[in-house]
Order: sequence, then structure tokens, then C-alpha cells
Amino acid sequence: MARANHSGNNRDEHVKVTTQRKPGFLERLGETTGGMLVGLIAFLFSFYLLFTNEGRCVRTRNSLEEGLSLVVILNDVFTPLPQNDGKLVHLSGSLMTMQPLYDPNYGISVHVVKLQRRVEMYQWVEYGDSRDYEEDGEKKTETRYSYNTEWKSEVVNSRNFDREIGHKNPSSMAVESFVAVAADVSVGHFHLSK
Repeated sequence: MARANHSGNNRDEHVKVTTQRKPGFLERLGETTGGMLVGLIAFLFSFYLLFTNEGRCVRTRNSLEEGLSLVVILNDVFTPLPQNDGKLVHLSGSLMTMQPLYDPNYGISVHVVKLQRRVEMYQWVEYGDSRDYEEDGEKKTETRYSYNTEWKSEVVNSRNFDREIGHKNPSSMAVESFVAVAADVSVGHFHLSK
């Protein structure tokens, strides 16, 4: 059974019903017992996780407080002082780079620390909403599939759709996303690592 909905937007829907035999008493009992044992083990394991997580939290807080007490605040980013070598310092200033970053597809060259091209493609997306019910002693699953066109930054594989015909997406992006990060970045006379 399939229905199409054309309400002025790019949305298409249809319904699919699958039938399974109803599980017997012993099968249901086995599934319940297994789930109960897994739940009990997870409950007991949660106490161990909670205890170790609290210990890590205390150690992290103590090390952060120690680090904060040792921080040297730098007011001048253009004059490094030898007495601050090997110390934890805090500084604030503008990031600078001498080498421009280049986007090869569009020929853009700019003096920035990071250049990012984010690409999205308008394509079909499938959504499925299922509900289970019993009819004539059989367990049935009714799945309502809907298709909508959306902007996505990754390719949506339409070959896995329940109904690919009329909802086909390209297999690759026409232009890929791109990120370039400057290798030599400084704040005043302080050179930053990656």
C-alpha cells in the first residue's frame, strides 16, 4: 500500500507493512531473562564507573587549581622574558601569519590562520517512522517512509532507500569541502604550535 502526498513542498510518503509470526511463550521468556541479566550487570558496573569517574574528577580539579596558581600573566606579547621560560603563561593578542592560505578550486588567497570551504548539496533524505501492532495473531510492523529534499554536507546514499525511484541522489559532491591551516602562526613574538 502506498500513498503520495503533494502539499506544495518536496515531500513524498508511502507506507509499508511487514508481517512476522508471533513469538511463543518460551521465546518471550528467553528474551526477558537475557535483558534482565544484562540490565543487572549494567547496574552493578555503573557503581564502578561512578566511583572511578569521581576520583578522576577530583584529580583533574586539583591539577587545574595547581596550574592556575602557577600561571604567569603576560602583558607584553612583544617582549619575551627569560625568567618565564618553562612556566605556564597566559597571553592575549591578535593571531598573525606571514604566509597566505590558498583555495585551489576558487583561486582565493588570504592572510588568515584557517581557511575553510564548507560544501552542502541539496538532495533527497529518507525518514522512516514505524509502529508495531497485532492483527489476526500475527505481529505486524507498519513503516511510513517520507522523502524530503534538504541541504546536507555529506552525500546521502539513495541506493538504501526503500523507494529509490524518483529519489535518486548523486554519488559524489561536485566540489569537496576543504580546510587549510597556517603552519607559522604567532601572537606578538610568540610562535604557536599546531
